[in-house]
Amino acid sequence: MRQLTAEEQDFKRALLAVYASQHPLLARVDCTRERYRVALRYDFRRRPVAGPTLYETWGWPVTADMLLAAFGAIE
Repeated sequence: MRQLTAEEQDFKRALLAVYASQHPLLARVDCTRERYRVALRYDFRRRPVAGPTLYETWGWPVTADMLLAAFGAIE
């Protein structure tokens, strides 16, 4: 957890304000600090599932293989 500066708090409030339809929920978000959690170790070079991914079945213009290639290019 990290305490945010006044400038960072203003920025966080501005980001949350973009979601006007969610104001009743987001108004309860504490903008004075940022919380982090450790991400699980995951090998992004492997397919997420053996068969087609959900976004592939929906016909999105991206495939798991395209994402694997992009992640592989980062390393």
